[in-house]
Amino acid sequence: MKKMQQGFTLVEIMIVVAIIGLLAAIAIPSFMKSRQASRTSTCINNLRQLDGAKEQCAMEKNLAESAAVSSTDLDSFIKGQTTAVKCPSDFTKSFDTSYTIGLIGSKPLCQNVPASHTL
Repeated sequence: MKKMQQGFTLVEIMIVVAIIGLLAAIAIPSFMKSRQASRTSTCINNLRQLDGAKEQCAMEKNLAESAAVSSTDLDSFIKGQTTAVKCPSDFTKSFDTSYTIGLIGSKPLCQNVPASHTL
């Protein structure tokens, strides 16, 4: 009587590795796309908060339509101060290098990816 050996053949292992590689090739681009969409959404929400804070600051301080506003002016209108607000595409940058506040009546802009991050 011949003994049966337990284990997998090289072909079986190669098929499993090929299937895992195929699944990874399908899943990784989708993951990266959803991650970028999440970053874009977060940046746009930050811009909305900045725009709201600018409008509140203008109303409270009775500022003209084209008055300049600094980040320190907005600190009392943003939870955690403006130093906590950073563009998710580059967390190493500070608030001042992430966003341009602009004048009252204009929309704030993202300095990291201005073309795709707009209100």
